[in-house]
Amino acid sequence: MAIQAKHIAVAGVTGRLGNLIASYLLKFPNTIVHGFTRSPEKVPGSLSADTDRFKLFTGSAEKLQDVRKALAGCETVICAYNTAVDNKFMVDAQKVLIEACDAEGVSRYFASDYTGYYPRLEPGDLPIKDPMIKIYKYIRDGNFSGTVRVKPVHILAGAFIEAFLFFFFKLDDAKYWGTGNETWDFSSYETIAKYTAHVAVDEEAPTGILKFRDFQSNTNSIVRAIQTLKNRSITLKYQGSLEEAKQEVEIAKKNGTFLQNVLV
Repeated sequence: MAIQAKHIAVAGVTGRLGNLIASYLLKFPNTIVHGFTRSPEKVPGSLSADTDRFKLFTGSAEKLQDVRKALAGCETVICAYNTAVDNKFMVDAQKVLIEACDAEGVSRYFASDYTGYYPRLEPGDLPIKDPMIKIYKYIRDGNFSGTVRVKPVHILAGAFIEAFLFFFFKLDDAKYWGTGNETWDFSSYETIAKYTAHVAVDEEAPTGILKFRDFQSNTNSIVRAIQTLKNRSITLKYQGSLEEAKQEVEIAKKNGTFLQNVLV
């Protein structure tokens, strides 16, 4: 592995993914983590205890001066903002991060979020991914004035297995579209955090789009695994064909009810 980066900022460090990324970064002995959050009381003791190598910065994600203070002296910035907040925040807050990178001479920016293959989509194709598409194009096409051109890193790791189980699997039933045998790419929060940290400390790691997955599976296989591990039966609830799923997506997009009507 190449020489480790010295200072790495994690924006959204108190979130589930941000916390894990910061924890893995601290496993590399010469790495200093700048954790940025608006809720310092949520920083776990496991991070704040390392006063020599974990530096906490508090402020608003949408105020450039606050963000610049956190990024000062960093070579790399990792965005771990929660995509469940709202689309406008995900776009506006990331633009502020990128502007701060430009102003502070930060050379690499890890964009959020880390799931789905959104670079091939256009805004409106899948509303939940619109912020990522906009940020992808913003970095690619932006006319920045800094002396160091910030290089984007887009880690695409399939779907969070934890989110997949939350949306589609309840206590005694599982909803699915298609046959249930369609292959999905999955990664856990833990493995995405570990992979992100390893890429971040490697100054010679490639930039741009980096595809990664923890494992592949399908609905039927996951159901069988849960039934075996938990020793309980799960009822599979057929929602319709893949073509019908596409139709439901289009209807939900028009009605503004994508999350409510399609995912659950």
